[in-house]
Amino acid sequence: MWGLFLLLVFATGLAYVAGGLQGQGVRWAYQVCAATGGLCDHADWGALTTGCSVLAYLAWRLIRAIRA
Repeated sequence: MWGLFLLLVFATGLAYVAGGLQGQGVRWAYQVCAATGGLCDHADWGALTTGCSVLAYLAWRLIRAIRA
């Protein structure tokens, strides 16, 4: 499960960096932003969903531990 969270963090970070470099004419940044849609313009959306997913997972683990 942590692998999925690391993938989300990596994708959000990549979109954040590409969004910043897109205005400087970096070719790979244009390609990343074209593939991710609006994530380059709003990298905080990815960060928010990743944080909510981590919190939901930790809450689920806590509830399972209490019930056991």
